[in-house]
Amino acid sequence: MDQQLQVQNFQPLNELQVSNMEHYVKVRVLSVWKRPLYSNPTQTYSVEFVCADEEGNKISGSCLFKWLNRFQRFFINQNVLIIKRPLLGSNTGTWRMVDHPLKLGINFETHVARGTEWSGDDRFFNFTDFKTIVELEASTTLSIDVIGVLRENEPLTHFKTKDKRDSVKMRIKLEDLKGESIYVTLFDAFAHQLLNYLAAHEEPHYVIILQFGRFAIYEGRHSVSNAFDGTNLFINSHDVKETSTFLESFLQTVDSPKTPSYSRASSGVTYNMELDFLEVTAFNHTAEVQGIEEANKVIVLGTVKMIYDTWYYQACKRCIKIVQPTTEALPLTEDVPLAITDGQPLPITREQPQSLTETEPQPISQDQSVAKTETEPQPITEAVTGICNNSDCKSYKKVIQPFPRFKIGLKVQDSSGTVNLTLFDGEAKKLLHKSASEVLSNFQREKNANDDVDLKVPTEIQALLERKYAFKIDVSEFNIKKRYKFYTVEKVTDDQKIMKALEEKYSSDQVSYIIFINLDVVSFTGDNETPLSVNTVLSRGEGSQAADLKRNLDEVYDEDLPITSPAKATPSSVKSDSNSKSDNGSFVKEKLLIPKVEK
Repeated sequence: MDQQLQVQNFQPLNELQVSNMEHYVKVRVLSVWKRPLYSNPTQTYSVEFVCADEEGNKISGSCLFKWLNRFQRFFINQNVLIIKRPLLGSNTGTWRMVDHPLKLGINFETHVARGTEWSGDDRFFNFTDFKTIVELEASTTLSIDVIGVLRENEPLTHFKTKDKRDSVKMRIKLEDLKGESIYVTLFDAFAHQLLNYLAAHEEPHYVIILQFGRFAIYEGRHSVSNAFDGTNLFINSHDVKETSTFLESFLQTVDSPKTPSYSRASSGVTYNMELDFLEVTAFNHTAEVQGIEEANKVIVLGTVKMIYDTWYYQACKRCIKIVQPTTEALPLTEDVPLAITDGQPLPITREQPQSLTETEPQPISQDQSVAKTETEPQPITEAVTGICNNSDCKSYKKVIQPFPRFKIGLKVQDSSGTVNLTLFDGEAKKLLHKSASEVLSNFQREKNANDDVDLKVPTEIQALLERKYAFKIDVSEFNIKKRYKFYTVEKVTDDQKIMKALEEKYSSDQVSYIIFINLDVVSFTGDNETPLSVNTVLSRGEGSQAADLKRNLDEVYDEDLPITSPAKATPSSVKSDSNSKSDNGSFVKEKLLIPKVEK
């Protein structure tokens, strides 16, 4: 019957007793799934469900196939149901969805109707603390709920189940508000659900909720996954209040020095670091990057040789895009984080780039002056305000108080040449172990104490000079079409195992292409164009034809150290023989090569 049953006194689920003759309950359906017939998996044996009363007491339930024609329309997630005369079975098993000793049974004597009023919660999550999971103290006999921000997800893996069925799985890494991380494995439909969402929505953060998941201990480590049936996966679900609450709290800690660095996946899909750097993503020498003709992501391995002056920008805390400074005397907006929407981000005009990947500092040649632009970040003061022009942002055309985020321009060198990279906030904090706010505060104190008006780059960032890293960079359509030579760093690591493997796999002795100097073709080195011969660049695979022409650079060049400017204080963490200062104020360590005269 579809009419609501007129019941005045509903029984709480935790007070149900088998000895009672009549039972009247009002519940909200939290999860529904079909249980297949064991002898024929293509047929349904029953519909299983989990529900809760207004006090949050949960119970499992079941409706056999023979009664589905009568009751199936009621069993929909979030439906409020009034159930009269259900059967009470026992809830047994080594693993159970809920901790209730009884189970609701629906049969021919049972009456079910839709309810219209509900005073309880919608989902009744019971989140398990990540520390409890990591310390292997979570329940292995009952389902658990977890919530966290997506930090990493490995590629989809295909495998065979015990019954020889094709299946897929994907492992993801979640982080809670305390900085604790756990790994969660998603199987089959849940893995595809996440991948499809990431492919369709490029958003700053992804809040993941796994309800009715399963915890196990495997070889002394924690294992969290979706259950075979009954699990709910929520991805940035804005109809779930817990998502918005978690996101708001997370955004308040993103720029906190005590919070572990957060790496945003710009592509929506990331991989295990070692697998990504050594197997998944193609490797390129720095000289090859500017020759890439299609948008792609590549790995480069090199040493930081220069740091550009522009190392941070003023950001909107809601959408993390650049805030335009203003002196308008308007009230500040409330500091409420932007709720992520399910819609696609609005298209960005390429002639006036607004996205983070299109606002890196331009290279400065020696004959150029360092011109200040309207959008160049200025030191943050107490009175700094700005306007966020992002039409998706709630602060659109309203004055807000921005906060600094890293945007560090680097020149990285390997044996083949140099490449300009931009290191944004998430990866920069991994290297510096400090937030942009903290570094800026220290920098201002350092300048005031030393009265050094020429100091352009903080000491903490200068410490990156002469250090070797492996970078995963994004060569975008914008880079290619606009010939824009600053490439965004998606990941960076100084893991010695990874860098050693890259060096062994792609050493300069194994490079099968050679560049000869002549007079016709234009190559790009730094900021200048140099004519080269048309027949001088050999593609990979043709190197064997010119093997006899290869010579060690040490045989052709002498090393000559440049004349240094007056000594500057150099961080102890930077090991260098000499320091020179570029025209834009950045510190550079270089070795000038002088051609030997053939005898």
